[in-house]
Amino acid sequence: MKPSRILPSPTAAKPPKSSPWEPARLFLADLCALLAVALFSNFLDEPERNRFIEFLQGQVGFDGMWESLVFWKLAIGFAVGAVAGYFVFLEIPLSLLPKANKLALALALFLIPVVVYIPAMSAGFIWDDDQEISANPSLRQAPPTPANPGVFKTNWYGLWEIWTGGITNEKEEDAARSEFRPPKGPLPAIVKMLRKPLCWVEGRIWGGPGYRFRANQSADYFPLKTTMLWVEYQLWGHSTDEIRGPTPLAPPFHRMNILMHALDGLLLWMVLRQLKVPGAWLGALLFAIHPVHAESVAWIAERKNTLSLCFCLLSVSAWLRFEESEKRSHYVWALLLFVASLLCKTHVVVLPAVLVLMTWWKTGTLTVRDLRRSAPFFIVAVVLALVTIWFQNDRAIGGEEIPIGNWASRIAGAGVVTWSYLSKAILPINLNTIYANTAWLWWPLDNPQPWMLLAVALVPVTLLMLLAIRDLYPFRTPLASRTPFFVFAFFVGTLFPTLGLFTMSYMRLTLQADHFQYFSDIAIVASVGALIALAYERANAARRPVVAGACVVLIFCFSAYSWERAGVHLSEKTLWTACLKKNEASWQAHNHIGAVLYGEAVEAARKGLDKLSEELFREAAPHFARAVELKPKNPEVHNNLGLVLWRYGHREEAIAEYYKAVEIKGEVMALRGNLAGALLEMRRYDEAAKQYRVMLAEMPGDPNLHANMGYIHVQMKRFSEAKQEFETALRLDPNNAALRQNCEALRRMAP
Repeated sequence: MKPSRILPSPTAAKPPKSSPWEPARLFLADLCALLAVALFSNFLDEPERNRFIEFLQGQVGFDGMWESLVFWKLAIGFAVGAVAGYFVFLEIPLSLLPKANKLALALALFLIPVVVYIPAMSAGFIWDDDQEISANPSLRQAPPTPANPGVFKTNWYGLWEIWTGGITNEKEEDAARSEFRPPKGPLPAIVKMLRKPLCWVEGRIWGGPGYRFRANQSADYFPLKTTMLWVEYQLWGHSTDEIRGPTPLAPPFHRMNILMHALDGLLLWMVLRQLKVPGAWLGALLFAIHPVHAESVAWIAERKNTLSLCFCLLSVSAWLRFEESEKRSHYVWALLLFVASLLCKTHVVVLPAVLVLMTWWKTGTLTVRDLRRSAPFFIVAVVLALVTIWFQNDRAIGGEEIPIGNWASRIAGAGVVTWSYLSKAILPINLNTIYANTAWLWWPLDNPQPWMLLAVALVPVTLLMLLAIRDLYPFRTPLASRTPFFVFAFFVGTLFPTLGLFTMSYMRLTLQADHFQYFSDIAIVASVGALIALAYERANAARRPVVAGACVVLIFCFSAYSWERAGVHLSEKTLWTACLKKNEASWQAHNHIGAVLYGEAVEAARKGLDKLSEELFREAAPHFARAVELKPKNPEVHNNLGLVLWRYGHREEAIAEYYKAVEIKGEVMALRGNLAGALLEMRRYDEAAKQYRVMLAEMPGDPNLHANMGYIHVQMKRFSEAKQEFETALRLDPNNAALRQNCEALRRMAP
């Protein structure tokens, strides 16, 4: 009998070993490191602390920190905190690691851009932020009254103006509304059709037309974005300005914009994962810290970029879920979110084409059914695109001449700027608010060169080549063979609305701007992230550290440059000073720097610092003069030069500049008011009276204009006319004691 075979006893399965580089542990270690830096910063002396604060505001770069002991002290704190945090969280239970890793990756993707944009968190209003927020009548609250000190009255009527575009408000006096031109462009019939019913609704809700003396006519129709700003205006605090009164605080708006951008990074990660793109997290991170996007994040007026992309990515996600599940609810959500995105910024009007392109990229074919599904998206896109065109031409541009050139210039500029945008997406260097003219791209493009046609032709040729290499190059999968064409087509297609083929108000300054490529860069950063992930996956053990190290260097360089660009947007002065360093020929930069210096000079004069005020006026004058030289047909620069010349005491030269401003754009009453006031002070009463008559025809309900006209009549011994003007002014402002006193005196002189 054979002995029974003894089977080896089963050994227990070994638990899987966790990697020392788990995302959860690394994230917690970095969090401890940042806490250690915050703790160490409390032990800095006052000069070191001030330098650290300047670094956080972006006023001192990394190069300036390396030269001081502050950097090394904080670096030691970071290292100590990272090592301590790593070992404290070394023993995370294996069962929790998968969920902890996903949570850590999400938190890191959200917090890294928030940290990178710390310099912008304490920034003020820049450029046209005042038009969007502090000077926007649709947002402004009524200030506190003596009866209710500290209580602001919410401007509920502003919401009506925001969503109707300011087209319904009618004046009680017809003459006071005469500066508003009749609608032009493709939508006059629609506007005319909507005016009466909207006015009827307005009358039922708000008590009829004439609720506000002047309607707010926004330059663009982005009501959802403006509604968000309206809500924030009611929530955030106000500061008290002795001249302008209560003004909103800028930092909360900046911080909300940063949070929206960080949320965009998370949503992009979600969409890239749905598309099964390799390195989805890395691609989303590169998007969140890309230096080109600093302009969209650190500029409050570009909330339309961050908010519209949020809804756009949610729409794409819902569309992808619909393609997988065929559930109608996902389709409805995709369409509604797309509409929401368009109501924030119509740049995403190209999304329907992107969805069709994405379907082809995934499946390799397009059917009539696919096109039928996308038809409602195209219809909505066309309607709101026409609305935007009308607003741009009628409101933002008006009668101003935009140097966009003929179609040959437009096509040449579009071809060259496409490659310029691509270079900035791949290698973001020498970024600027307004780019200087170069040998290959200048503005206005009034004399396109023959070689530019090559740049134009290269765009479709590249698309055709990328489409042809599917059969020429042995890709691993059919999807990979379609990817190069999809990436480049996505990039060019999403740039199409801003390439200069259509007139936009921004093109009075330049053809290229960083905020125009916020949406388009998704294709480039996702491709870079995928290439790095694939390179790491296919590299052997010896080369993987090299790939990882190169990735870390790329992330650090992007973060450092974004930090610097965020600091540039700290204030008007920092923004335009940095712009002029790279583009001395920017009239807009000279005009803004001059305005900043002029404002500082006025403030110094108000405080009695006459010597400082005079120095600042002298600094402002050359900037305004240079702006006039660069942009002689712009009324604002002539008016600003007139203001500073008047302060200098060069009265006749100032009046000459005021006249030039009025000749260019006399319908702007503020320009005519400066001229009239200067003529009045110089006792040129006949000329002043002529200007005041024009303004009274436009604004008959302004008591100050009637009072000034009455003063002119007094000086010209026309007491009867003077009495009539002062009585009209008193009727409009019955509580004005000075007007009442003047009226009584004139009644005795001219009974």
